[in-house]
Amino acid sequence: MTVLVYSMPFLLYLCSGIFSTVLVINLSEIGANAFFISLLAVFYGMGMMVCAGTFSRLKISKKFYPKLLYIESCMQAIISFLCILLMNRQIALFYSFLYGVSTTIFFVCFQSLLDSVSKDLPVRISSAFY
Repeated sequence: MTVLVYSMPFLLYLCSGIFSTVLVINLSEIGANAFFISLLAVFYGMGMMVCAGTFSRLKISKKFYPKLLYIESCMQAIISFLCILLMNRQIALFYSFLYGVSTTIFFVCFQSLLDSVSKDLPVRISSAFY
């Protein structure tokens, strides 16, 4: 069970890498230049910073974190479907920003909920899993 729980960040990073790769390929097929494609990483990072800053100011109790994880996974699915259906240059930056936001929501909630799973494990084992 513990290995399954700790595999979630790996799966999210895998999905994030696939999303970023597909977004870059789609934009290059549309004809975007290299500078515009590099802005995808900038907007992804901006989404992460805005979301992390927002979470640090809000006091959300841990009982809402599972609900936020469900919202985050639905958000990633919707962003992925929209990326398939509606793709142009300007909206791709918005998709990248939203994907950064949803990734940050996952990691904030996951790290807080991890305490309940790994409270019996020594720190060296739990950090080795992570």
